Amino acid sequence: MPAEEGWFAGRALAISQVRTPYFVWVDDDTAFNKETNIAEMLKIAEKTGYDIIGGGLGSKARREWQHYDRFDIPYSEKGFCYNRVRPKYDIPLTGYEGKCFVVDVTANFYLARTATAGAIRMDPQFEQKAHREFFIDALGKLRITYCNMFVVGH
Repeated sequence: MPAEEGWFAGRALAISQVRTPYFVWVDDDTAFNKETNIAEMLKIAEKTGYDIIGGGLGSKARREWQHYDRFDIPYSEKGFCYNRVRPKYDIPLTGYEGKCFVVDVTANFYLARTATAGAIRMDPQFEQKAHREFFIDALGKLRITYCNMFVVGH
């Protein structure tokens, strides 16, 4: 895809080519390290049935994502508007208390179930807002968790 164009279309194309039950999504400017444990992410997905197992970014960005991982979508006379918000409480993932939390959105490092995450349609008109749009479209359709024990360098 051309630089900074058609990110959703690029994601849709990439996921359409996946022939395995799971895929790993990671930005091109990140690097795996000793805290990147794909096998353990897979175990959590299979044990819990969650669709996306998110990891963190090894930087200030990681701390930002940890605190704004919920969507608030209030209705007004003008329609709906979404905001990423700091949750009032953390919902731990059963069996992984203190390590994994139920979220609405995670950073651009995650393991996802191909059949469910790949079914979220991606609008090719979205360019640089594709990441947030993907997770908004996934609300109510995918179960997502953020696990603070999986980190990539950024």
